[in-house]
Amino acid sequence: MAMSLDQIGPVAKDKILILARFTDPVTGNTTHYLVTDNLDRIAPSVRKLVEELTAKLKTQKVELKPLLALLSSRHAAEVLEFGATMLEKQADILIIESFNNVLEPYGGLLSKVDLIIVVAPGYAIVLHDVKTVREIAMKLSQLLGIEGLRTNLVLEKPEVASTAKLVEIEYLGKLGEQVEKLGRYVEEIL
Repeated sequence: MAMSLDQIGPVAKDKILILARFTDPVTGNTTHYLVTDNLDRIAPSVRKLVEELTAKLKTQKVELKPLLALLSSRHAAEVLEFGATMLEKQADILIIESFNNVLEPYGGLLSKVDLIIVVAPGYAIVLHDVKTVREIAMKLSQLLGIEGLRTNLVLEKPEVASTAKLVEIEYLGKLGEQVEKLGRYVEEIL
C-alpha cells in the first residue's frame, strides 16, 4: 500500500525534509536528493554543512512534492517489500525500524511481523499481540487516515496497552550491554 501525498501531508506538516536517499536493492543504485524548496527554511550554519554534504553525495536537486510522490509511490513500496523479503531470507531475526512516531515504515508491513518493539528513552515496549495491534491500527487509520498509524495512538488503546511488556533500559552502561539485554529478552520470548 503506497501512501498518497494527502496522507503524508499531515504527518510531515511540522517537519523539514532537506535530504533523502533512495536505494533500489534490485539494481544496487542509490540516489541522494536535495529538496531545494526547503533550503531557505534552515539556519545558514546548517545550510553550509548541507551544501558540503550534497557535494560529496552528488545529490539530485528536486522539489518536495515530486520527491514525496516518488517516496510514496507503488514502486517505492515494492522496493521496500523486495528488500525486506531479501533480508528475511538471510536472517533468523529481521529488525525493521520505523521512526517519527509512525507504527510501520510502509503499508502492509504489520501483516508480516511477529513482534513489535517500541523504543522510548529509557524503555522498550514489547508488543506480543501483533494481531491486535494490526486490528487497532487498521481501525484508527480508517477513521483518521495516516494519522491513525501514529504509535502513541495505538499504544493508548487499552487492548494494546494491557498486553504490552515494559522493559527498562538504562543508558548508564555501555550501549552494547543494553542492546544485549533487550536481545536476551527477545530470545526468551521467541
